[in-house]
Amino acid sequence: MNRRPLLRTLRPWLVDVLRRLHLLEPARRVRTVGVRAVARELRYEVFGAPDKLPLPPRRLHDLIVGRDDLTIHDYLWIGRFCADGLGKLLLAHAPSLRALEPVLDFGCGCGRVMRHLWAAEPGLRVCGTDINADQVAWCGAHLPFEAAAVNGPTPPLSFPEGTFGLAYAFSVFTHLPTELQRPWLEELVRVVRPGGYLFLSFHGAAHAMELAPAGRAQFAAGSLVVVRPQDANIPHRYAKCSAYHPRAYVTGEFARGLTVLGHTPAQIVDGRAVGHDFYLLRKPPTNAT
Repeated sequence: MNRRPLLRTLRPWLVDVLRRLHLLEPARRVRTVGVRAVARELRYEVFGAPDKLPLPPRRLHDLIVGRDDLTIHDYLWIGRFCADGLGKLLLAHAPSLRALEPVLDFGCGCGRVMRHLWAAEPGLRVCGTDINADQVAWCGAHLPFEAAAVNGPTPPLSFPEGTFGLAYAFSVFTHLPTELQRPWLEELVRVVRPGGYLFLSFHGAAHAMELAPAGRAQFAAGSLVVVRPQDANIPHRYAKCSAYHPRAYVTGEFARGLTVLGHTPAQIVDGRAVGHDFYLLRKPPTNAT
């Protein structure tokens, strides 16, 4: 017996029933991420996050990653992974976070990294800025940022020169077009005090396998590769633009005038890239760049 015609007939009725019972969205969520993931999300909704800080609406996290198949557990895990990567490079090459405050979270999103730094160092002075006003508004209302501000698609930021001992940016330069890569780096250098640090994430060699053959060849030649640059700087679409940074480009043209202190490459697990390439850079101890 072919059940497909019957299922097609019953589908509108079933959708209507789920909608009336306010179960349509949960049903769609189960189909997207699976029963186990939905159960784990429900646990967070009931008991909250381990750090006792509020959790963002799922739509805000979906906006950061440009997809809807990640859960609040992923939001917390990715944030912790990034915070740990930052902490390891700082421990090897730089002073403690306390010695560098205030700290700037450039492209803070819904605070998925900042919350882990703050949990590890309660009271740490962190400022956040992002191109998306909804993200900034949520952070300002729910997380202990010292300041949260909306930045435009191009520099400058609203902070005075030399404000921060450390500025970090996760998944920002990975979504910028070519013409804004260096200007935004120079703006971060401006707001970091002499001798301060920048921690940045990039799509490196592990992610280059995602590119079409022409893009992989360009990457192998040491050039920056940007896909879908037309979506960059659009607050609700910026994740669609992807930039890929060869190590030679980062340590040469991109970081010109800065000292490259450390590099942690992304790993390939089961044929997929996990994480980003992390770089720790240092501004010269004088105002010369």
